[in-house]
Amino acid sequence: MFVKDSTIIGIGLDKKLYTRATLNDSWVKAPDDGLEVTSVAITVDGKIIAIGPNGKTFIRESLESKFKPLPDAGGNFQGIAMTKSNKILYIGMDNVIYSRQLNDPDNKLTKHPGGWVKGLHVYHNGRILAVGRNSKLFTRANLKSNWKAAPDKNGAVKDVCILKDRTVVGIGMDNKLWTRSPNLSNKWVRAPNKGGQVTAIASHPWRGVEIPEPLPIAGEPEPLPISAPVEPLPPGFKPQTKPYLMPTQPPPGEAEDPLDDDEEKDLPDATDDELNAAAVSPPASSLIADDVDEIKESSEITCSLWVLFVLLFILFCIKVTQLGEEHEL
Repeated sequence: MFVKDSTIIGIGLDKKLYTRATLNDSWVKAPDDGLEVTSVAITVDGKIIAIGPNGKTFIRESLESKFKPLPDAGGNFQGIAMTKSNKILYIGMDNVIYSRQLNDPDNKLTKHPGGWVKGLHVYHNGRILAVGRNSKLFTRANLKSNWKAAPDKNGAVKDVCILKDRTVVGIGMDNKLWTRSPNLSNKWVRAPNKGGQVTAIASHPWRGVEIPEPLPIAGEPEPLPISAPVEPLPPGFKPQTKPYLMPTQPPPGEAEDPLDDDEEKDLPDATDDELNAAAVSPPASSLIADDVDEIKESSEITCSLWVLFVLLFILFCIKVTQLGEEHEL
């Protein structure tokens, strides 16, 4: 029997496979073929691929069949994930991502540097969801783009997968399952406790299930129809002339989606000319000294003008007194 779309497959503490039909069901041990595995993934057609002893790759056609070794592409690995195009993504012993095509006769292995990961799952559009060094979630649009940190809502996980309805499932530090909303906007919530502990999980590569639009918030005013009549302006109406201020926060409902496919752009590095110009700029101390000299010169001119004004006023008073005495004579 192939693994169904809704099934979660996990690795128990005994390094054996277990399945869980839904989050509301209990773990069931799969038929044991004797191989101990440490990481697992599911192909689009329901086959099981796992990392076995010595970091080598094994494939299992169904839950009832036995693991067989895949042709060795070189290297040992500690984690694995699958894309919908049947490309295998590995986590190397250096915690860097590697990839190979499942049915590539040349078994060509490609390294994708950038970032330290310990858990992987791939969306239908190629976006990668990963667990970082700090046990938090990160996303990457493709194997060539930069990592983006998902909103930090507390909680730490060891591995992660995504269900058919886009629910994000993680393994907590207690080896139990926890869930998070598709857009990663809420906190981790403990899944129904159905017993059993796992160290790694996997699900089918998600294949584009549509998510319904959110319901309107209670009490939110209904939008006017397009054909609604426009009310005339009252007599004497004057438009406000206050300048428009750019809002510092995005409008409600337009916050950045952590799973958006648009890439963030880093600021350009400073050029050599800009760095050299900054290096020859006069030090702040010399600028302060020049300002002090200018202030001193301005103060001296102001004092001179006040002295001149006082002398003129005294002369004027003396002249008025003399004229008064001559008039009395």
